Amino acid sequence: MSTIPMVTEQKIRTFVGEQNFLKGQQGVRDGAIVNPEQQAMALKAYCYGSLPEPFRVQVTFDGSGITASLCSCSGGTPAYGNRGCEHAAALLLTWNEQPEAFTQMDDIDTILERQSKAQLITLIKQLLQKQPEVEWQLTMPPLPGHKSVPIDTEDYRRQVDEAFRHAGREWDAVYGISSDLYSITETAARFARQRDYTNAAAIYEAVAVRTLSHYLSYHDEDGALGRVVQDCVEGLGACLESEREDAILRERILEAIFAVYRFDVNHGGFGLTRDIPPEFLQGTTSQEKHLVAQWVRTALAELQEKQQESDWRRKRFGGLLLALEADLLSDEEFLRIGRETKSLQEVVTRLLELDRVDEAVQDASQADGWQLVKLADLFVQYGQDAAVERMMDEKAQQERYTITAEWLKTHYLAKNNLAAALEMAELIFRKRPWYAEYQKMREISMELGNWEAVRLAALMFLESTKNISTLVEAVLDEGDIERALQLLQATKPPGPESYQWQYDYARTPEVALKAAERTEEAYPRASIDLYQQHVERLIAGRGRSNYQVACSYLAKIRSLYEKLNVTEQWTNYIAWLRKRHSRLSTLKEELAAAGL
Repeated sequence: MSTIPMVTEQKIRTFVGEQNFLKGQQGVRDGAIVNPEQQAMALKAYCYGSLPEPFRVQVTFDGSGITASLCSCSGGTPAYGNRGCEHAAALLLTWNEQPEAFTQMDDIDTILERQSKAQLITLIKQLLQKQPEVEWQLTMPPLPGHKSVPIDTEDYRRQVDEAFRHAGREWDAVYGISSDLYSITETAARFARQRDYTNAAAIYEAVAVRTLSHYLSYHDEDGALGRVVQDCVEGLGACLESEREDAILRERILEAIFAVYRFDVNHGGFGLTRDIPPEFLQGTTSQEKHLVAQWVRTALAELQEKQQESDWRRKRFGGLLLALEADLLSDEEFLRIGRETKSLQEVVTRLLELDRVDEAVQDASQADGWQLVKLADLFVQYGQDAAVERMMDEKAQQERYTITAEWLKTHYLAKNNLAAALEMAELIFRKRPWYAEYQKMREISMELGNWEAVRLAALMFLESTKNISTLVEAVLDEGDIERALQLLQATKPPGPESYQWQYDYARTPEVALKAAERTEEAYPRASIDLYQQHVERLIAGRGRSNYQVACSYLAKIRSLYEKLNVTEQWTNYIAWLRKRHSRLSTLKEELAAAGL
């Protein structure tokens, strides 16, 4: 019997994730795992969960640890890496705690070899009665033998179509489809293991191309179908890497990978391939690169002809084209193609390599947001700090957001240019007057020794823009509680409900609650006022959880009234609150449970 490596709770947690780990623990406590088995390097069991019928769950291992899990809760889609479900977690935890509970089983091959032909036929018929939808798999060609015989790829295309046909259109149909498709790609993998790359590539191509023909008709939210296509591309890449002599086969493989790449680009990018598939660049001849480049040019021309061009599509195709022909194009041809296809990263890189800095700035200035930040990093890599600082400063002053200013601030801090970093921090604060930015500004100016002047300017800015929330946080943090209360009192909104409250809470609830906590000792009346408004907000939100939190604050209010030795006011307040919300039965339950 094969030995499954030791599985610790930490390894289980890593494989399934924290949430599924906790659910798995609960499943073990509830006795959800039944009929656990060890079969070679796999654990299997039934696991009761959210449905009346138990789920069938399996976890497989290799010599180093967990490799994958398979569970009927996801329609039978294999899960790799950190994607095991709660049922897999329960199975692994059971193995960890009670390995003796697992029945030892022979592997499937051994079990089947013991059966006679008649027994196997009977078994298959029984299976078909329970799962008639798998009958199509009986049409699958024989598995590869030692002799390489060209397969009929049409058989495999029909199998892919059949997998989609019998699955239906339910939202979770993609899981069952992907499971069927994996059974087909496993045949390709077996051909590849026997070094029959011709047949392996033919099956990978058939599965990928036919899957794409159905892809847009399904909602592949979790990427189940996409992973099948990605696996086909990886399989094709492995065949390409292994087959060095057959030029015709290599061309067919490259064409199949490009078909997936082109589909992905034309339809907006599902992540079916990388931006620049390594299969086109690693181990390919100059003639093969030229061939792929021709396909790219054809794709670009067709997009233009059909008026389906977009900057993103041009950039994807352009980046690949430049990567393929980087060593063949002259500098000017490279730059022309890069500009035509909006491939700014490649254009700016080439210009910096040529020390044509002014042109690089001109091209980079077309970008904004995160694309501009990536380009700015290039300038730093090439030692062009002065040029990029001028460009980014101009952008920072003009842009609505703060991405460029953030980059400049970080850049200046790395160079220990605190004065320039403070200038950017102040610019960010004016565009985004949050307390966090106030703190960052203070941190830099304290090092420079000019915090008092910066502080006064910041507070004046907050007052002039009526940003009470940040202003209150700032004065609270500096210990000026009285000033914070004055601000909250001065901005109290008018309205029929506001007469009973002294301080503004409605427009700055989080900050007002912070003020309430800070004022409990020195200004308990103000604290009571603000807590009462917070309680009203929680009750207005409805729901038991809100009521429970409200009760915790009511307990604080009662404690403050008791410290003031005015318990009669507490009695009047809680009576008023109960009457005001007399129709909320759940609130009454929580008040009673909290002793309020």
